[in-house]
Amino acid sequence: MRDVVVLDVESSLHNHTVGKFKAHPQHEDNWIVWVGARVFSGTDGSVLKDTSVYRFQDKDCVEVKVPSDDPSEFLLVGHNIGFDIHYLCNANNAAREQWIGWLNHPDSLVWDTQLAEYRLSGQSKTSPSLDSCCESRGWATKPGRLKEYWSQGISTEDIPDDEVRPYLRHDINVTSKLFSDQLAQAQEKGMLQLLQIEMKARLATILMEHNGMAFDSGAALRESVEKLEPRFEALQVELLDIGSKLTSLPKVAVLPNSPVWLKSFLYGGWAKWKEQHPMLDDDGNPTYFKSGKKKGEPRMQWREFTAELKPNSPVEWTGTGEDTLRKVVVHKKTDPDVANFLELILEYRDLNKQISTYFKGYSQLTWADGMIHGNLNHTVAATGRLSSSNPNLQNAAHSPIRRHFKSRYENGVLLEIDLSQIEVVAQAVLSQDENMIHDIVNKIDFHSKRAAFAHHADYDFVKEAAKDEAHPDHKVWKQRRKDAKIVSFQKAYGAGVKKISDTTGLSRAEVQQFMDAEDANYPSVPVTQQLWIDTVTASTAIREDRKVSGVLYSPTRAEYRFYQQEFNGHLSYKPTEIKNYPIQGLSADILKIILSGLREVVRSINDSNVFKLPVLIVNTVHDSVVFDIPPGESVEWVARRLLEHFTQHPVNVLKDKFGYTFNCPISADAEAGPNWYDKTGVQA
Repeated sequence: MRDVVVLDVESSLHNHTVGKFKAHPQHEDNWIVWVGARVFSGTDGSVLKDTSVYRFQDKDCVEVKVPSDDPSEFLLVGHNIGFDIHYLCNANNAAREQWIGWLNHPDSLVWDTQLAEYRLSGQSKTSPSLDSCCESRGWATKPGRLKEYWSQGISTEDIPDDEVRPYLRHDINVTSKLFSDQLAQAQEKGMLQLLQIEMKARLATILMEHNGMAFDSGAALRESVEKLEPRFEALQVELLDIGSKLTSLPKVAVLPNSPVWLKSFLYGGWAKWKEQHPMLDDDGNPTYFKSGKKKGEPRMQWREFTAELKPNSPVEWTGTGEDTLRKVVVHKKTDPDVANFLELILEYRDLNKQISTYFKGYSQLTWADGMIHGNLNHTVAATGRLSSSNPNLQNAAHSPIRRHFKSRYENGVLLEIDLSQIEVVAQAVLSQDENMIHDIVNKIDFHSKRAAFAHHADYDFVKEAAKDEAHPDHKVWKQRRKDAKIVSFQKAYGAGVKKISDTTGLSRAEVQQFMDAEDANYPSVPVTQQLWIDTVTASTAIREDRKVSGVLYSPTRAEYRFYQQEFNGHLSYKPTEIKNYPIQGLSADILKIILSGLREVVRSINDSNVFKLPVLIVNTVHDSVVFDIPPGESVEWVARRLLEHFTQHPVNVLKDKFGYTFNCPISADAEAGPNWYDKTGVQA
């Protein structure tokens, strides 16, 4: 039985160079100022072995050792445990190599009380603080004024010891109580297996954060200056020219960056602007400076002008965000010149984001080791999905910025393993729709099939026509397949006919045709969705001072809560959430199961001595995981080992741990390349 080590560290706040997190553990001048630990013998906490709170005087004397050389002998407990582990692996901890070894070891185990609270609450408490966990249980919250000191920029080592010591002791004591309380809740709810998997997955993502992704900030900045910024400046000129012609306004009055101006342009309203004009005398003649540096130059004054703009968009829309502009662009009634103008605005906005958020933004978040060490968040999404921040690498899925993420090894490669249409697979298993399972097993191209049955055409014909550029009907069926793909994805997320019509440009009749055909071919899907809605509606309860649905449970015993919202004067649930959460949630849990066993697979790969340098886990995005592979001729071998884990491990765990037969194959693809953008398929 493992000892329980409850641990908490308080660090310095010296990062003022990369990002906004002053306590970031990657900064060379940040160190563990205080460490607190409480050790229990056995997970029942029956025997208290040791409690200690210790202050290090400076960064050169920090040494926090691993409690045991055998990771299987202890369970590390903490609130937002990733922060503490990153500091244990910090360059200023003399025992960092021990902790890095522990982090990589498949037998190491943690219990993150923040993560447990989030899951036990049905994902309703996002990133819960320790104080909020105490408040919900009627326990005392943190003493002292440490947050006030930190908010004033005072680093922890400069705060009086008698302020820090009770604060840290409180955290240790409360975290210990919280762990015991959560353990009892998990056992009562039947969620212990899920939380153990979640905690192992958290160790994998902490390892990814620690390893980071190598980023060539110099090359990114050069591309921004030489390629993106010139196009951005040219677009500014082009937008003013086109906007002036469309509105008959002077260029100075065209403000495509202004939501207020754009709203007037699209839906009708007033444009206001200022221009400088010569100042006139009483006779209406220009006046001039008679002395000084401007002698002989005309005197100028600002004059305000207004003009009424006619509507250029259907009146049912009012926004100016990206989604709304795309609706206007694809809408069949939109004037081509207006649509072109809006397309340029969308390109302008995208370029602005590429330059500021990605090319310059990522460069500013690159550490001295040449890596971006972002955050992978387990406690944010209502479905249990992982998210990314500081920076958000998930948002850059199709951006050329990925070309600047490279292997840290000379001549190394990045390998990405991606689950194939896992949400479709989850939908098929949850609904047990025989036709959908059949199509997955037989590797049917779902989007071609949906286009075929929506237009009463032959599947093989549509698949060939949509794929073969030489086919005489290629353009028609390629577009129809694309339409079917958009409709099916939005339908799976719970979108209705009107919303899909608005965002695709398809008529409501065309959307309805796609949806009716899909429901007819996969009849168990709408039946299951209605069952979920009925279950939620029939089991309403009052929780947390808000109206909440009864709980829907996943095969992993994850629970999903649905809050009533007011619509047209009465409370009801959002069908889109009820239709979507179970599918998203099971997909998320499948990825977590994969992550929970990933350190063991990577360790076995590295122990095989195929490579002189270690294979590293460096990131996860949606349904994929990225690995940094050292140079060699064995990428295919690594991909084969990983693909086997991705496709077989979740099925085995669901059966062995949860008694759930996953009667649909899980498939995955492998791609590798010199960078994260230019990748090709790996034949494993």
